[in-house]
Amino acid sequence: MPFDLPTFFKRSGTSVLFVAVLLTSVTFCIYSLAALVLTLIIIGLFEFYNISKHMGAAPYKGLGYTLSVLIFALFFLFLLNDIFRLMQLGYIFCLISILSIFIFAIFDKTQQVFQNVSFTILSILYVTLPFCTFLLLVDYHYAFLGPSEATYDYSYLLAIIFYIWINDTGAYLVGSLFGKHKILPRISPGKTWEGCIGGLIFTILSAFLMEYLFGKSSITAWMLLALIASVTGTLGDLVESMFKRLAGIKDSGNLLPGHGGVLDRFDSLIFAVPFVYLVLPLVKLYA
Repeated sequence: MPFDLPTFFKRSGTSVLFVAVLLTSVTFCIYSLAALVLTLIIIGLFEFYNISKHMGAAPYKGLGYTLSVLIFALFFLFLLNDIFRLMQLGYIFCLISILSIFIFAIFDKTQQVFQNVSFTILSILYVTLPFCTFLLLVDYHYAFLGPSEATYDYSYLLAIIFYIWINDTGAYLVGSLFGKHKILPRISPGKTWEGCIGGLIFTILSAFLMEYLFGKSSITAWMLLALIASVTGTLGDLVESMFKRLAGIKDSGNLLPGHGGVLDRFDSLIFAVPFVYLVLPLVKLYA
């Protein structure tokens, strides 16, 4: 394929703007991160519902958006202070959410009720909850006595973002040069085992950089987190490729010229971040 200069500049400009907005939102303050997460949820849901439409489903969009905003609010309150750690309230809300989806299903007069219910629930599981987990991967402590005593630590979230970028870059370089054995050609024809292993090696080696930049944990812990981020990130990429292949579309959206949509750019992170959050206490304790 001949080199296309306008396309190159379009992709490069989009990449610079995307990275600048993402890094600024993550590092500036807890409220900029929250605004970013809520924006990604709304756009991600829009793209997922568009994918669902191509699969013949009609999710309950209004209910999905409403529940997602409420779930985001619960996560944000959970983060702000220990006084909001009301796990029973969260459990009750989850039950009410599921029941409300089925109530909508009762009045659904279409023939694909099961698909509509399934994709409505899946939109929350695949988009809303993973993005909300971004908030749980940062440490924030606010003392009501004064804002000067507030602390905000984004080290682990930023490190996972770097890991995913390094993994993608390493996989692309190694796969382009040495890739021969396809992983799942029916889903993602371009992904090879060589590229996957190359990305994993690059990511694990970058643990030394993360330990230097952020400290906080031992090099062993950073390597384990790199391993988890690389494997789950690759899995997330394959899952989104499967959705797009089933829907018969190339990109989840066109928000980012030359790069697709939000789900195209965050498909790896929305898998990696929840897994990292689950294992992080064990990694910090034993590694």
